[in-house]
Amino acid sequence: MINRKNILFVTAVSFFAGSTSASALNTEEVIHCAIIEAVSCELRMGCETGGADMVNLPNFVQIDIPEGQLTGNRPDGTKLATPIERIESLDGSTIIQGGEEGVGWTILLSEENGSMTVSGSSDGVGLIIFGACFQE
Repeated sequence: MINRKNILFVTAVSFFAGSTSASALNTEEVIHCAIIEAVSCELRMGCETGGADMVNLPNFVQIDIPEGQLTGNRPDGTKLATPIERIESLDGSTIIQGGEEGVGWTILLSEENGSMTVSGSSDGVGLIIFGACFQE
């Protein structure tokens, strides 16, 4: 069974993608992201808002597009990784998508300001994550 923490991780990892400016986003380099806020909702249970630790998600995530993987470390010390399945540039944004273990996720990165919005979903569970990203 898929649980909210798995959905939240996959979604949160997705949120972290972004860049500091439109010209700075380089999909050939790793993108570093921080989760600012997470909203987790469960069918008939309502929603909760908080930080990454509320849902045991990493505070910081790396989006490694050349390697096709999102990675991070949960507050409990567990290392997490999920494959990237699709990348597209569209109207000033980079869209990154993937899914595993019954969880689908999408990350939208603003090429203008580095903001990140992530959505993740599974049966009866939804997650929205807001974050900010940069490249070294």
